Amino acid sequence: HPRKTFFNFRNSLFSLVKNVPGAQVILLIFSRLILDGIAGIMFVFQGKPRHTWAIVRAHFSFYSHLALFLRKRKKLARRGKYSKISSVVKAYYIEGKKRFRQL
Repeated sequence: HPRKTFFNFRNSLFSLVKNVPGAQVILLIFSRLILDGIAGIMFVFQGKPRHTWAIVRAHFSFYSHLALFLRKRKKLARRGKYSKISSVVKAYYIEGKKRFRQL
């Protein structure tokens, strides 16, 4: 469904911004722009133009929220909790941390 395509593409872009260290994120976003464009062209040839439109909308949504995500990223990095969780399974079962905020 095109709605699922929209969320898959948009959320994977947000995941990149959240998890990729340093300036690498810029290169990866540019690469994703090209690869997502290719995916959109493939959808058109498959007769699924609504999925292509979903990809376009996902990118517009991502870029309109990018500044907010970058601020969140900076805030998490300052607190020292950015990408520091080694294993959620270990934290839950061994360390007894049952809530996300305890991580």
